[in-house]
Amino acid sequence: MKPLVVVIVLLLTTGMAHAQGTNPGNPSLQQQLNQIHNQLNLIQQAITGLSTSPPDTRRLYYLTKVTSAASQATQACDTGFHFASLWEIFDTSNLKYDTNLGATSDDSGQGPPSLAAGSTGWIRTGGSSEGTSTTSGRANCLAWTTDSATSNGTIVALPDSWSFSSDRIEPWATTTSFCSFPHRVWCVAD
Repeated sequence: MKPLVVVIVLLLTTGMAHAQGTNPGNPSLQQQLNQIHNQLNLIQQAITGLSTSPPDTRRLYYLTKVTSAASQATQACDTGFHFASLWEIFDTSNLKYDTNLGATSDDSGQGPPSLAAGSTGWIRTGGSSEGTSTTSGRANCLAWTTDSATSNGTIVALPDSWSFSSDRIEPWATTTSFCSFPHRVWCVAD
């Protein structure tokens, strides 16, 4: 028998035994049943308190609301967050988008905005310092140290068109941008 059921049965059994007593100093049957009813209400309240949903422990991420120069991307995230590598936020189903800190759009709900909302963001590549490459995933504005118009960095967004495209790393759409052009920044919790 489950422990909670045992407690309820004991309370009812004890109450009924007391109710059947003949001692005139005992409370009446109705008073005892009222006490049992009150105890059952307290138990029900305790059960209700235990059945709440567990806290959401998914890692938070967001796209900054304002744009930053490439050389400022590493400082763009709020305290408790850092400039994300694509590999940290690649699988968004395991993450929770922070709608309080992050950019949103008309139809983003509790998730991030899409490319249709102009929501591209600088993203760390995990590669070597590279500025002259025009390949997404390699270009990183010399490891985010330059705003040069002759250097490139990688930007990503969640696509607004769900048809096949060869420049997409599912679910991400990616391209490069000149380091001199400011973009939002993808951030993830530390």
